[in-house]
Amino acid sequence: MGKDPSAYTKTHYDTLRAIVPKGKLKEIKLYAVEHGVSISQLVCNALEIVYGFDLSHKNGKQG
Repeated sequence: MGKDPSAYTKTHYDTLRAIVPKGKLKEIKLYAVEHGVSISQLVCNALEIVYGFDLSHKNGKQG
């Protein structure tokens, strides 16, 4: 039997939970699909572009 498929994710990433107004999640999912990205990538892109966060692993820091 193989390793836990989420083991890599659990080891290398943190989880962020967001609460949005009722009905907006459907709009966000649709927007992400239309742009060919996941909701997670959409949020990360927004944080990088709007707020200048560097969310890459290039700096060697995680967390």
